[in-house]
Amino acid sequence: LEFSQEVVKEGGYDKVIIQDGSYFHAEYGAGSKSAIVGMTPKYSPAEILRLTQLMTQEIHKYSPDSEIFLECNCSYSRKAAGDNYLGFGSYENFDKYNWKGATEIAAASPYVNWVTPIGKAFANARKNYGFGSSYNHLNYTDNYHPSREGAYLKACVNYLTLFGDDFPDNPTDCELDPSDAAKLRNAARDIVYGHREDFHFNE
Repeated sequence: LEFSQEVVKEGGYDKVIIQDGSYFHAEYGAGSKSAIVGMTPKYSPAEILRLTQLMTQEIHKYSPDSEIFLECNCSYSRKAAGDNYLGFGSYENFDKYNWKGATEIAAASPYVNWVTPIGKAFANARKNYGFGSSYNHLNYTDNYHPSREGAYLKACVNYLTLFGDDFPDNPTDCELDPSDAAKLRNAARDIVYGHREDFHFNE
């Protein structure tokens, strides 16, 4: 995107978080455009990898001392009509391919230093903290974009992965129900805190 290119060229960043297309990592993990059902994929797996490599090369060019964090996106049940998980059949299957693709892309992109395991934290929140339902609390009403709860969880995962420290005393709830915010912080903490090095790829 033109705006992203402008921001990259400003340079001087210490840490950079990049997010790919919502299904790109799952498509890459599955190895074929044909894995995606319900929409027409824009890029092939090879193109997805090439574009990530180009973006990270540009970031490194203008911010040579930066650490680059690649987000592993959360899965979702639908984009428009029909609960087909974009052809993956379930959250679990979508999550599996998202993680596979994100880690394979990171390993093949020498300037990616970390993967932020957002999808793993979403799965944990659904399974263990009561955020799974026919209307998924973690997504907006389209069951595609993150809700406020989902955005909060994503921010918690990024915080823990960026800094490696636990949340400070009295962290903000960002206007969520305090008990929900606490559960979401725990869902992120379970995955990342104390396990940060599991998500470290390239120096």
